[in-house]
Amino acid sequence: MKNRWARWISAILLWRALGGMFALPGLSSGSWRRILLGSFAQWWSWGLATPLILWIDKRLPFKENQLVRRVLAHLPVSVALTVLYRYAVTSMGVLFGLQPWRVMARPRFLASIQGLLWSWLVYRVIFGVQLTFRCYQHDLASELRLART
Repeated sequence: MKNRWARWISAILLWRALGGMFALPGLSSGSWRRILLGSFAQWWSWGLATPLILWIDKRLPFKENQLVRRVLAHLPVSVALTVLYRYAVTSMGVLFGLQPWRVMARPRFLASIQGLLWSWLVYRVIFGVQLTFRCYQHDLASELRLART
């Protein structure tokens, strides 16, 4: 997927599919529209945050074999981006008409420990998938160098 447009379209489809998949258990209730829009607000907000996570990780001054340092460097970043995500998902919920605008004036929506922990876990999963892909690419490049010698 060297084409930039193909990557963007794939990312949009991925986050839309995740939103739909996580909405499935609640769709049998009477308010299916609200559940679907709420799920889309959550996962599309992660779709907006993911390029930022990848950008930050790419700029860390650690080599591929400094895995522990890379993971530790992401701890404070993950907390900050999780809070930023909570603002994004609440804003998107307001834009979708799921919540009134006055919700944004009170930072009480950040106080939900369960919501913050779930969001922090999703951040760590996104980082873990990206890290796994980078390690795979590094190992593949190492094997190619060995095969050439």
